[in-house]
Amino acid sequence: MLGQLMRLLVPLACAGCQREGSVLCQQCGAQYRLMTQQCGGCGVASRHGRTCERCQKSAGSGVHQLRGVGVALRYDGPVKQAVLDLKFKGQRWAADDLASWYQDLIPAEAFDVVTCVPISPERYRERGYNQSELLAKAVARQLHIPYRSCLGRYSNSHQLGLGRTDRLKQVAGVFYSTIQRPPKRVLIVDDVVTTGATLNECARLLRASGATEVWGLALARH
Repeated sequence: MLGQLMRLLVPLACAGCQREGSVLCQQCGAQYRLMTQQCGGCGVASRHGRTCERCQKSAGSGVHQLRGVGVALRYDGPVKQAVLDLKFKGQRWAADDLASWYQDLIPAEAFDVVTCVPISPERYRERGYNQSELLAKAVARQLHIPYRSCLGRYSNSHQLGLGRTDRLKQVAGVFYSTIQRPPKRVLIVDDVVTTGATLNECARLLRASGATEVWGLALARH
């Protein structure tokens, strides 16, 4: 309701060309579209970003916990600006608009629930919302399945400039499960993915709690 009202009071404008009607118009966004989805573990081309067979076999080591990761866009230019505006400038009403870029990425597999990557209590108090939660709720509406908060976060962790191995170590212990028994098939939504370490750690917790299949979905890849 609030988002609809804000769209009327503050018309959306594309972060690229400033054309009104969308925070990222089709013409500008298409220039940053990822044409090839990749396995989140090794980077090999993979439909819907499905974890390849070799990486699936190493899931028992804790390194690859996601069945796949779908990513829509490159994190650059107007895509980056649109995400930053949503994240830091309070433009929460833009989440529904940006979530439309997820539509072609969602794999055919059915999910029981959509959840999001949590932010720390400090970040939540600072912003007043979690941008990934807004995106996840919009995706849940698109899929006509429930949104459910499944994870919490103890504190912030700064991962800028770190490789995947270091990121995996750094996010260990940062998150916790908020439910005893998560649904079997879970879709985790985030705004930006770099190495996939954060999504992987969230998936590890959900699988340890009883989820059998966890997918990740991100708007952009850094």
